Amino acid sequence: IHAFDPSARMIRQAAPILPPTPRVNWNEADVRDHFIPIPHPLIVSSSPLPWIVPPSATLSDVTALAVPGSFFVASIMLRNTLHELHHARRQVAPRKEPAALLPDFDQVLQCLESLQWRIVTAREELLVENYPSADGLLRTLHDQGVTGETGSHTRFPLNRGELNRLRHYY
Repeated sequence: IHAFDPSARMIRQAAPILPPTPRVNWNEADVRDHFIPIPHPLIVSSSPLPWIVPPSATLSDVTALAVPGSFFVASIMLRNTLHELHHARRQVAPRKEPAALLPDFDQVLQCLESLQWRIVTAREELLVENYPSADGLLRTLHDQGVTGETGSHTRFPLNRGELNRLRHYY
């Protein structure tokens, strides 16, 4: 098993879930920076895939890691993820829109089909999580590594004053 995440904290959270074994290779790195020469019968990914725009390039890379008949399991953040937060950011810093939009559900399905993946199950879900404060939400997102990916990047990051206005607005 090759497990990749650029966030050390995410690896520290995930590693204890699996029993210790030399068959799991934990990598604090971006999978795009590593070539894995062994094709895999099972590829599992959580939300980082769609943060890489365009998704077609990323899903092509996933396909290259597969053997015929492989399974690909993914949980993917889609367009409108963190909608309220993006709305609040547009109110306090209208010139600092995210550099790219996350894909929508149909885009992901069409991309997988064009790469000849057979879709066994696909569903779109909306999950809502409540936080006691904007600071709690922003800290959680930062700790999960969400604030550093394409869906949150702008050419110019929010400055301290804008972050404070965002906290108060949100």
